[in-house]
Amino acid sequence: MQFRDFAYRVFTRINFIPEFILQANSIIRAKELCKNIYIKDTNYVALAIDMNLTLLTRDIKLQKGLNKKKFKDVMLFNDFIYNI
Repeated sequence: MQFRDFAYRVFTRINFIPEFILQANSIIRAKELCKNIYIKDTNYVALAIDMNLTLLTRDIKLQKGLNKKKFKDVMLFNDFIYNI
C-alpha cells in the first residue's frame, strides 16, 4: 500500500511537457491518435512514442480510445500496480 501512495504522489505531480523536447513526427502522430478522445493528452502520448515507453493513465476513455486506434502502448495505472 505504501508504494501505491508514493506512485500516486509522483504521477499526479506531472503537469506539463514542453513541446520543444518532443519530436515533430511524434506530436503529429499523437495529435491524430488523441483526436476525438482528449486532445489535452497529446503531449503525454507523444512522449510515450518518443521514448518508446508504455503510457500509464487512469483515464479509461483515453486507454480504450487509443486501443481502438491500434495504439497498444498504453496501460491503466491500476493494472500496472496490480501486475507488479
